[in-house]
Amino acid sequence: MASGAIIGVVLVILDGLRPDMVTADVTPNLLAFRSHATDFVHAKSVFPSVTSVAAASIATGELPMRHGVMGNEAFGGALSRDRVLDFRDHRIVRGLDQSLSFGLVTVPTFADVLAKSKRRVAIVDAGVPVASSLLNPRAARNGHWSFSTQGRDATVTPHVWDEVVRRHGFPPERELPRFDEVRYAVDVFIKDVIEGPARDVAVLWLPEPDATSRYRELGSLESENALRHVDRQFGRLLEAIQRRQGLDRTLIIVASDHGQISATGTVDVAAEMRRAGFKAGDRNGLGGADFVVTGQGYGAIYSVTEDARRDARLVDWLMEQSWIGHLFSRAEEAAGIDVVEGRFAGTLSHGLAGLGHERAADLVFTFGSSKGLDRQGMPGRGGHNSVSAHCLGTHGGLNAMEMSTVLLVAGLGFGGGLTNQAVAGIVDIAPTILARFGLDLGANTAGRDLSRLVGEAADVPNRGGGEGVLANSDRRAGRWLPSGNGRGAAA
Repeated sequence: MASGAIIGVVLVILDGLRPDMVTADVTPNLLAFRSHATDFVHAKSVFPSVTSVAAASIATGELPMRHGVMGNEAFGGALSRDRVLDFRDHRIVRGLDQSLSFGLVTVPTFADVLAKSKRRVAIVDAGVPVASSLLNPRAARNGHWSFSTQGRDATVTPHVWDEVVRRHGFPPERELPRFDEVRYAVDVFIKDVIEGPARDVAVLWLPEPDATSRYRELGSLESENALRHVDRQFGRLLEAIQRRQGLDRTLIIVASDHGQISATGTVDVAAEMRRAGFKAGDRNGLGGADFVVTGQGYGAIYSVTEDARRDARLVDWLMEQSWIGHLFSRAEEAAGIDVVEGRFAGTLSHGLAGLGHERAADLVFTFGSSKGLDRQGMPGRGGHNSVSAHCLGTHGGLNAMEMSTVLLVAGLGFGGGLTNQAVAGIVDIAPTILARFGLDLGANTAGRDLSRLVGEAADVPNRGGGEGVLANSDRRAGRWLPSGNGRGAAA
């Protein structure tokens, strides 16, 4: 472990945080941290820009075409032929991990690599259980420590749940905004992880601002207050790290899994398809369907049986719909990210969007979106599949505000108060963590160690400031080393 630190790497994920939400008024501690970190201002999520896919990419450093998690829902192939699987249900994720030969995530995670070197990983998850389940799905086998506020059944290592509840009591009842749950999770993270036994990597996943934004408008007072609360808890966490070992001896990564936009309207895609004469089903029922629709802030359509003419008619109909944005289909042959055209004329290839995996739906689409302002004056608006009852804030597509993520890195080798212009993203988190211990995920991984991005773009001083817990800390100098290839999802 570098510099004799007790905690080597701390990764904090703030679900759905857009970079423009980090302001002096709402998030002074995050803003202060940014002025002492390197800010990767062009950081991007992956497509579909939803938590399940993003969590798997954070864990593996790979695009969906390699790790196999294609959305928040799935259908077909070896996964399921009789119902739509919702990955927000931890029982489904756990069942697939047990029934599939390697599990739902088809490539090693950073936790798997660390386990082989006898390195210790601890995770506290206050988001949806799929976050910790996908970050370290083999935590029990790896001998790691994982806790979810969702319950014992949602915790990958149930004995950890028992230990935490004995020390802290049961997590509070879930409410919106998630003030109490977030505070409880941070209490556990500080007491049991930061102040507990030595760990090589410690991960905290918090559900805000995504949770409240789904039920309140982006930029609303409720959403801002949820983020204010998260920021105060983040300040507590930094103070705890400083007390334990000093911030300058810890690699700290603060990131979001995706951004979000405001829903301008909803489309019940399966219902629209049925009105157009197609036999379509969704999570509410299949009923002899020829096509099955999944997804919410994006769309995925599976053909139940092969019928090239019927599929072509559907593609023609989809391209006439005003609510369609991009439309992706499988290429005629297996293709990578450099193949542009899909199987059907006018469509883009799965590979171009990082979706070239056997589990991918036959057709994947985004809803039409724009950079227009919502009622709160925040940019980013788009459509949503109305199978979800709540969609004020939405994500899943390729809108710039859905794909833009926060990515701040502070610690040895990372300059303080710098803005880095290189192409970067959530796929770079796992390689960066492993590089701290002289480890990697192997050749041809999509992500790269962020400390090796100098030379792709210049670092310049960032002008962020703010009065937070780091306001009086000394800046640390740092420099970049040459890097890799800059591959990423379509943006």
